[in-house]
Amino acid sequence: MSGSSEPQVRRGFPGPGQAVGLVLALLGVQLAGGMVVALGLEVLALAGERGGAAPEMPLAAMLAVNVLAFAVVGGWALSKTRGQWCEILMGGLAGGASWLAALPMLLGTTLLVAECSAGLRMVLPLSASMLQTLQTATDLVAQPVLAVLLVAVVAPIAEEFLFRGIILRGLLGRLRPWGAIGLTTFLFAAMHMNPWQVPAGLGLGWLCGYVYLRTRSLTLCILLHFLNNAGALFASRLPWVVTGLNDEEGRAELLPWWLVVAALAALGFGWYCFRRTTEETMQSTSPLLAVELDSAAVDESDTPPAA
Repeated sequence: MSGSSEPQVRRGFPGPGQAVGLVLALLGVQLAGGMVVALGLEVLALAGERGGAAPEMPLAAMLAVNVLAFAVVGGWALSKTRGQWCEILMGGLAGGASWLAALPMLLGTTLLVAECSAGLRMVLPLSASMLQTLQTATDLVAQPVLAVLLVAVVAPIAEEFLFRGIILRGLLGRLRPWGAIGLTTFLFAAMHMNPWQVPAGLGLGWLCGYVYLRTRSLTLCILLHFLNNAGALFASRLPWVVTGLNDEEGRAELLPWWLVVAALAALGFGWYCFRRTTEETMQSTSPLLAVELDSAAVDESDTPPAA
């Protein structure tokens, strides 16, 4: 009787279907948490609670629900990868030159995303409810600490850990690199659950996916995500006004043509420098960073006996 005596090796988690399942699970936990919060607010209103505490509750609840959802889904996914959170978070081989080269790529991507978002809002105006939600989440006057925590701290860390540290890391062991980045980017954009954030989700998701592919540095992805979100959060605080960038919130106006040209130049320059500074990283990065090898857990009964 002939047969292979080599043990089978488990492939990395998640695969494409499992990645979709993780995002659906995340949305499910967020939806369930939102329903509980809405019910609680309704009960408080009926009980005649004072209105003074009401303004802080929606944003605080939004923060709590997001932390809970990412903790539950991300924690379960991490247990399936059999990886260590510190290894995923602190791994990678990006040097200082790579970090610097990524900044003009981020600047160019952010400006082009703003242009695409303005064009989308011209075709599909921002709804009143979505505008209210965005204003609540970015209110630096009434709740500055909560707004910064939600937008510039929790979102970059939690989203990058799940989408690049777990999902993309696993998909790179299953799919071709651009297929893995494309699927992760699509799921990242879809996770935001509104069409007005699709350009931002696609642009930032593709950029962070490309950076992770070249460096395996989740820390760099978190930094880029943080700078993107913090820039959007504090854009209205700039001492100058740029049409289409930080003028009246919710108004759809295109950027000046010279700024679009500058964005393309920054993106191209950053991409060129980033490729040059990450050549050695790409050559030395081990596939083990993307594929979980757990041969010790293979059931010996599945191994055919030697002839």
